[in-house]
Amino acid sequence: MATATVTVIGAETIQLSKLFDQNPESECAKLATAEKIEAEKMEAEKMPTRTSLALMMYFAALSSINLVITIPTAHDYAERLGAGEFFAGLMIALVPLCSIVGCLTNTGLLNFLPMKTVWAILCLGQVLGCILYALAGLMRFKYMLLCSRGLIGLCSAYNIPGLYISLTVGVKRRSEVLFYYTAMNTLGCAIGPALAALLEEFMKFTRINNLVLDSDTIPGWFMAVVFLLFSVKLLIFLEEPPSLRQSPGVAKTARIPLSWQQLGACCACFWHLCVCSSVNTGVEVYAITVLQQSLGWSISTSALFVAGLQLTCGVCNLVLGRMLHLVPWSDSKCLVVADILACFAGVLLLHFDVHAVTVQISLMAAGLLAALILVNNVRAFALSIATKVVPPSAARAVTTGAVVSMSLGRGLGAMVAAALDVESFGPVLLSMFVALSTVGLLARTCLRTEFKVLQAKVMMFSNQIAEIVHGVCNEFHGAPNKNTGETFLVIWKAVEDTGSDCSDLLAKFAEGSIVSSAAVIGAVHRSPLLGSYREHPGLQFRLGADCRVHLSIGLHKGWAIEGAVGSEFKIDCSYLSPNVSIATTIERSSEVYGVSVMVAQSVVDLCSPSMRAQCRLIDKVVIRGSSAPMELFCVDLNYMSVEIDFTARPK
Repeated sequence: MATATVTVIGAETIQLSKLFDQNPESECAKLATAEKIEAEKMEAEKMPTRTSLALMMYFAALSSINLVITIPTAHDYAERLGAGEFFAGLMIALVPLCSIVGCLTNTGLLNFLPMKTVWAILCLGQVLGCILYALAGLMRFKYMLLCSRGLIGLCSAYNIPGLYISLTVGVKRRSEVLFYYTAMNTLGCAIGPALAALLEEFMKFTRINNLVLDSDTIPGWFMAVVFLLFSVKLLIFLEEPPSLRQSPGVAKTARIPLSWQQLGACCACFWHLCVCSSVNTGVEVYAITVLQQSLGWSISTSALFVAGLQLTCGVCNLVLGRMLHLVPWSDSKCLVVADILACFAGVLLLHFDVHAVTVQISLMAAGLLAALILVNNVRAFALSIATKVVPPSAARAVTTGAVVSMSLGRGLGAMVAAALDVESFGPVLLSMFVALSTVGLLARTCLRTEFKVLQAKVMMFSNQIAEIVHGVCNEFHGAPNKNTGETFLVIWKAVEDTGSDCSDLLAKFAEGSIVSSAAVIGAVHRSPLLGSYREHPGLQFRLGADCRVHLSIGLHKGWAIEGAVGSEFKIDCSYLSPNVSIATTIERSSEVYGVSVMVAQSVVDLCSPSMRAQCRLIDKVVIRGSSAPMELFCVDLNYMSVEIDFTARPK
């Protein structure tokens, strides 16, 4: 009797020549399935070098700093050149809005140039944009501010870190890394206003105030130097990711059309990213505007207040990232819970008729801090889900869409927040959080990445396997008996009560069971129908990019009592014997030893010398249900060399 368990494994395809390895001691025989599974686990937990990951986090903070460092001085700079509040808000919003065009351009450039080269060129473009921003005061031309900020947006490279992380970080570590990335983004929003305040105090201390260098232009000069230094570090320390370009002579990977569920999940994630980014930028613009114009705070004081909010939020995100593996909830559930909690945070931002300034500032600080912490958590979960619900072939498009959504949100948030006052900001933010929660609840089913991958199609999948197992085993006189979900029981029955010697029949059955096991595994890996599951996005997420359908088989010989179970409408055979449990235990041990076919000594002893030569002794054990020690043999099968037979298409 034999038991066969259907599994879907992850493995790296290699080019070899035969299914049977005639030399068990060769390199092919040593390539055990356990090593392939371990390699797949390592692929799911892979990480880039520490220097490359540090550069990603550094750039996350740097891009936020470059966006918000001009917010405290934007109104004064625009007013000095003859512009108003809307112009100042547009000046801030141009960076994220123009970054949408920049991200689309970057995606095209990555098809022709290495990522490091593209990134370095964009950093030099940001250096030029920062210099033009600083020279706008000398030129006395207000539209130079818009041109410079637009150039900074075009060269922002917001999509490159996310793409780098999706290429170099395994799916099991991606949520954690994206939490850190979001936290560094938030810390950048804290460092930017703090730097603006420090530079303001530095200019007052040195008493430098001319057309080239003053409190309005020094952020541009400072960021130009910082980006120039970053481009040097980039060229030295960044490890080039796997190439995005198609090598000559290599067939292109077929694009898998996304299902409606995947499209719905992507749209829901993009909506969350857009709203969260607009809230993140809008909070800074609103807080600085209210503190400076309504309460009369100075540039440095209001900037330090906002920096304190963002710093606290960033530290909270870092702590949550470290604790993420302790949370038993899925990403989608965490996303929905954070959406609902954000609605309660929005209540604190409503305008209460409180005359005490201290109470007003305390309520505003508590509401803004809670909103920032929650929207940054939502953004991290949405980024993680967006890259998990789609196949790897769509990762770049999804990453670009996510960055475009965040850039659009940043731009709209800056412009809208500049036009809001104390009475209107709270209701607008609360309505956005309610809309966010509504979309999250409606799309929760689409956002789930932990669902059973095949869902309703699991029976179809099981029947596709059963067709191969039944067909091959019948050719070798086996009788497939029952399917318990993921396990098949196959019987080779020899009746011994006829008085005749059935040793030849038992030997034929023993050899037939071994050969049929190899044939079943070969047919499974050659099937174009089962080969299509290698491109299933859900399986790729759960098991890695190189997953495939596989079977493990255990063979054992022993007695059993055959009985009929059923009714007058349907009768099935059932076998009662400890040998059935022993066969199941032998099959399960194949995973422990990292082999595909495990054969008990009771079967090998019946085989001819030529067939025994194909079986390799692997261990001697005592199995529950058997009092005597039993030798276990494996059959070395190089199933990874089997290519899909596209000539035999299923009907």
